[in-house]
Amino acid sequence: SSVTFDRSIPVLTNVTMASNNANNAYAKEGDIITLSFGSNFAEPLQEYPDVSIGGNPATISGSANVWSATYLLQSGDDEGEIDFTIDFVDIAGNVGAQVTSLTAGSKVIYDETIPTMASVTIASNNSNGGTLAKVNDVITISVTSSNGEPLQKPTITIANNAATVSGNNGESVFTGSYTMQSSDNTGVIPFSVDFRDLANNEGVQITDVINDVDGGVTFDKQAPSFTSVTISSDNSNNTSLAIVNDQITLELTSDEDIIAGTDPTILINGNNA
Repeated sequence: SSVTFDRSIPVLTNVTMASNNANNAYAKEGDIITLSFGSNFAEPLQEYPDVSIGGNPATISGSANVWSATYLLQSGDDEGEIDFTIDFVDIAGNVGAQVTSLTAGSKVIYDETIPTMASVTIASNNSNGGTLAKVNDVITISVTSSNGEPLQKPTITIANNAATVSGNNGESVFTGSYTMQSSDNTGVIPFSVDFRDLANNEGVQITDVINDVDGGVTFDKQAPSFTSVTISSDNSNNTSLAIVNDQITLELTSDEDIIAGTDPTILINGNNA
């Protein structure tokens, strides 16, 4: 028989961290964090290394020189980069230096906070004002996250149609635009904004403006018309007759308000009224 003398301090290699979130660089409540590591020169460790993730005891699996530790994130865990510790001993009893940093990659960021919007505005490019729209006008929704939090590219609908959204994942300001069509319903234009942060926490769907002093936009696809048109003369004998120097009056009643300062063009007997 023989005895092997080992005085080498064990060292961990390939220490990496990931989450099972769709974006494995981030994690939200209920996600699982996995810390993977091995020992140098395939040196076996005593079972089991002592691992904490986010200050909580981790579940250990593996053997010899290949190990992993997992932790299910809970409400109330500290947000931000997830810290960890690994304490380990080789089979000869040599104690390794506690490991608190990765050898590759970055620590996973924990975020359990539901994202919100600081500003949601809607406007039209109509020449008579941003709160009015007609067919072929472009409606723009602008959204800004609270505290500049980076978000995934949101899904925006305008008048129940998918909007074209500009902006990239990881930004805090986005716009969605849509060109109004004759098939869209008249009235106040509805919209919706669905959004998530980078950890996939889903915000509450937004259907009303936030911090928009002008309010909504009203869509009008109907051309104006007159419901009543009357003509009369100031002839003293008969208002249906006129002689030289009599004044003719044309009275019109429209079916909707006409913009102030845009009087209709009227010709009476070929002359401008």
